[in-house]
Amino acid sequence: MSRLKRAAMAMLLILALMLAPLDALAMTKSKDNKITKDDVPTNAYVYTYILNVYDKPTKESDLLEEVPFAKQIVKLKESKGWAKVITTNDVIGFCNAKQLTEENPNNLDIYMYASVNEPEVFRRPSADSPVMGHVYRNEKVHVVAMTPKCDWLRIEENGYYCYIPRPCLDYEKYEEEKVELAWVKEKSLDVYYDEMIDSKIGTMYFGQEVTLVKAEGNRCKIRSKTGLIGYCDIDGLTKENPNSLAITCYTQVPGNYLFMSPTDESGHRSINANEEMLLDAVDGNRFWARVIYKENYYYVPFVFLDGGKRRSGTYKRVYTTTEARIKEGTKQSSKAVTVVPANTELLLIGATDLHARVATVPDANGISQTGFIEIEYIK
Repeated sequence: MSRLKRAAMAMLLILALMLAPLDALAMTKSKDNKITKDDVPTNAYVYTYILNVYDKPTKESDLLEEVPFAKQIVKLKESKGWAKVITTNDVIGFCNAKQLTEENPNNLDIYMYASVNEPEVFRRPSADSPVMGHVYRNEKVHVVAMTPKCDWLRIEENGYYCYIPRPCLDYEKYEEEKVELAWVKEKSLDVYYDEMIDSKIGTMYFGQEVTLVKAEGNRCKIRSKTGLIGYCDIDGLTKENPNSLAITCYTQVPGNYLFMSPTDESGHRSINANEEMLLDAVDGNRFWARVIYKENYYYVPFVFLDGGKRRSGTYKRVYTTTEARIKEGTKQSSKAVTVVPANTELLLIGATDLHARVATVPDANGISQTGFIEIEYIK
């Protein structure tokens, strides 16, 4: 063995010794936790992303270890929803009994290929856990288990286990196919790892571009620009690029309604009135607009945009799509200020996420009522 190889082997050994303790937060047993005559050892497997093992049967006690999905442990006994266990690090502690299973989830024994360039693999099924390394595109990977939501895979090599996000792997090698592009035309489109069963691994949103890998039957195989590979309903795609409006528009009110995806769960950012952006696409219901703002794509409720800047003292006029309540606040329990019929004209004076602050048009006496309305009820 050359000096360079010996040095490399020594460095790998040092790194292995440094990383080994990361599997456990506490490598020693609690002094109070011992095996007793009442304990009956049985095999069990972790059936949650990360199993927390505590010093005592309460979440307020010390956290001894975090055990990843599908790892085998020894269950000693169960009482009042807590299981007494021994981990592979010889830690004796307590965990949520419902997060264990007697059936071995390591039952896939299949081989897949990395479909993106050098995806990272993790110590536990979480992007916040330590990164163990990466695999190369088209590298063959041995998959032994899949988390219940089909979003993480447990992989094995030479007796060592780690985890990789499901969208990073495919059953077939990556090939530069003849590029046939398509775009999402629905508000959202679910992506599945299997073309026949309900096995959701991700979601795409209207206007996003994909490459069609295979189009047969009701579902087609796609690859997104982010590396997501899977199957989606073919009716949710169009071959006509909807991102072709290229219209300059302006925000009409200040508020928190600049979204990363067309869903209020994606997180929103604040924006001022009269901010200029480029309108690229609008969904079929004219609810969400896909825009380019400061060189990035965002989604904005279409009703908050207009072709011109809002002049001082003026407000964009909107109309109710159905009978609707204008409330004092944005909560479900907020008291109604008034109820207005369909096609009622309102003044748009503010916004907060998926609610608009509106005012009724002043009557003959100059009286107007102000409150909040869900934007799905205005156009």
